[in-house]
Amino acid sequence: FLAWLYIIKWNEIPRKYSRDPAVVRKKVQQLQKRSSRLVSGLKIFDTCNDEMTVYKQALQTTVDADCTGHYEMGILLPSEYTTILEPLRNYSVLPISSYNEQNLTRPLINLMVHYVSTRFETIDVLLTNHDFPLNSFLDATKEAGICVKKYADSLQLEEDETEIVIAAIGHRNDIRQWIERGEKMQGSRKTWIALPLDGSNVDDVIPPGSYVVRTSPFDLDLLQEISSPDLFLEAATSPVIHSPHLLGIGKAIVELAQLLHDLHKRNCPRGVERCAMPRFNANSKQEMRNADVYNALRILPKSHSIKYIVAMRSQQEIVDMAAYRIEPANSKFRITPVSRVPKMPKLCSKKHARNCDGCANFKNRFGPRSVTK
Repeated sequence: FLAWLYIIKWNEIPRKYSRDPAVVRKKVQQLQKRSSRLVSGLKIFDTCNDEMTVYKQALQTTVDADCTGHYEMGILLPSEYTTILEPLRNYSVLPISSYNEQNLTRPLINLMVHYVSTRFETIDVLLTNHDFPLNSFLDATKEAGICVKKYADSLQLEEDETEIVIAAIGHRNDIRQWIERGEKMQGSRKTWIALPLDGSNVDDVIPPGSYVVRTSPFDLDLLQEISSPDLFLEAATSPVIHSPHLLGIGKAIVELAQLLHDLHKRNCPRGVERCAMPRFNANSKQEMRNADVYNALRILPKSHSIKYIVAMRSQQEIVDMAAYRIEPANSKFRITPVSRVPKMPKLCSKKHARNCDGCANFKNRFGPRSVTK
């Protein structure tokens, strides 16, 4: 049940492929035809983050289920789409279960701030639409001794600003709109540091000289260049194991597989060739710890981490600047840089506290977005 990991989520596919969905699907189908060993009991549908496509595909899957003879485990989908399938759930045609991706907002912001501390003393503008990432970033930069001059949910610049550093934290559409509007403003050179919170790929959005926090990229050319599934799995091992989706949809699939195993064990004793299995009830699955998921997939302890990269766009390509490991430890996450990078001197140190009088993150905050001295 690792086959799900070899189909990349649509919002992670580089734009040069996403313009033609048939390209990706064709490559996957070609690989699947080469060996039946990739068959895992799962069907992966690319719905392009479209609610209507989700509903239509679920409805078609329900119709097709009447024509199959295998044991049906139902539909697994992201939790934000559960209300769309409520009519199907009410008719109890197929079991429907949902999953949540691991919430990595705080560790990703800590990662972002750590990298900022190696490059910049000051963030001129923080752009974000939500209070939690706002407060997390302000707290983390204060602890790191970095000055955040101001924050907002839209970009406004002073006329005398010639070079500014902008941190942008939000979903892909938010980041795209901020950058598009910001780059149209004349008179200042802007360096962007983007953190997409929805796991999307924004490589095509950031301008040259700017930075992005992203997952370790998956080389889609593997689907074309590698001649056998075994070689493909070997080459794909690292990005799969260190993907954040391993503890999201991957965890949900492992939990469902464990439920199926327990159900089969109770109803089909050894030595019995034929047995009757009850209807699959996905809601009865037991939640697993992150460590148990890694152990179930036989992943060595040294590889129990999620890998993220800070990359910079040059004129021609995206260049990796630093790599980080996010290590799940119980309910908390620990950030570790893969290699040590010297930090910039702290502008807002105790010795120079007056340097920070005008910094938004060193002022007392009252209410969601109000700041007062």
